[in-house]
Amino acid sequence: MKILISYTRLLLRIRCDAEKAQCQLGMKFGVLVDDAPALLKTARELGLNVVGVSFHVGSGCMDPPVFHRAIASAKWLFSQGHGLGHNMNILDIGGGFPGNTGTDISEVRPPY
Repeated sequence: MKILISYTRLLLRIRCDAEKAQCQLGMKFGVLVDDAPALLKTARELGLNVVGVSFHVGSGCMDPPVFHRAIASAKWLFSQGHGLGHNMNILDIGGGFPGNTGTDISEVRPPY
């Protein structure tokens, strides 16, 4: 069983609520960011291979700062995961970009 687990690569999906979205997926799926380090620790103890973080703010998100908060949370979780020995290098931002709606998604910048 451990051999099979070692080849599995997992992403930790975090909850990221967006009030201004056509379909609010954040409140439906994912772990609260504050609860995520405990999951990373448990995954490590079980020999699970967590390689990154994923989130989806919701389809048609009209609130660019939500993406920034989610990316900042993912960055923090990467540092938590690395501290536990996870080799995390994948960030899946899902989707939800608004398209031609006048919302400037270029406001979103990675938190370095």
